[in-house]
Amino acid sequence: MSLNLQQTIDEILARFKEVWDTTDYPENVVWPDVSLTPVIQQMIAGDDGVELEPWVRVTIRPNLRRQRSMGDAGNRLFTRNGILFVELFVPTGDGNTEANQLAELIANQFEGISSPYHVWYTETRIAQNGTEGLWTRQTITIEWESEELK
Repeated sequence: MSLNLQQTIDEILARFKEVWDTTDYPENVVWPDVSLTPVIQQMIAGDDGVELEPWVRVTIRPNLRRQRSMGDAGNRLFTRNGILFVELFVPTGDGNTEANQLAELIANQFEGISSPYHVWYTETRIAQNGTEGLWTRQTITIEWESEELK
């Protein structure tokens, strides 16, 4: 089965959600093109009386699409690649222990995986980005490739 762009994005986000739902913070996600809930907004801002918990911002950037074979309509193979960015924010002060554990959990969900729907996760990176106010940030970068018959 080949996937168009939206199906590919849905597959990638579902794979991320599957692993993030196993954490103690399944609701603490900033999804692409989805409004923030007031609770998440208050936590990110560090409002008084709000407990700070880890949260993530997920961004997908499709890149190049190439035609890989010639043929009639419906028999031409195209590949598409892109990058999934998962920015992980953890309250400062724990020496990166929880941030490292969560980053590794996310990376392991994608590393070396080929989905049944022809999405391949080809490379992962974890970058420690330092402190931003109340938060320590790490970015998990996952490169992916998919196929589509057109």
